[in-house]
This record gives sequence, structure tokens and C-alpha cells, in this order.
Amino acid sequence: MKPPPGMSPDPERTGLAFLASLQGVTGLANCGVVTDARLEDLLADVVARLARP
Repeated sequence: MKPPPGMSPDPERTGLAFLASLQGVTGLANCGVVTDARLEDLLADVVARLARP
């Protein structure tokens, strides 16, 4: 089955991009660049952008 346009055909690559994004957000939160108040929304954005068809 062919993936939708804009999606990687390689689930491992998608997983790696997701992990890298989460680690980046974690690093920003640990340094205080992202506040606790913004963290939940930012994580929701990461998931939405990587999970979209």
C-alpha cells in the first residue's frame, strides 16, 4: 500500500523524526525556553504535525 502524499513510506524514519522532535522539546523545556504552560500545546502540535496524513 502506498503512503498518502507527504508521508514517509518508512515507519522507522517517521518514528525517528518523532523521537527527535520530542527530544528537542524536552531540551527546550529543561533549559526554560518552553514554559510548563506552553509545553502541553507544543507537544500536541508535534504529534498533530507528524501524525497528519
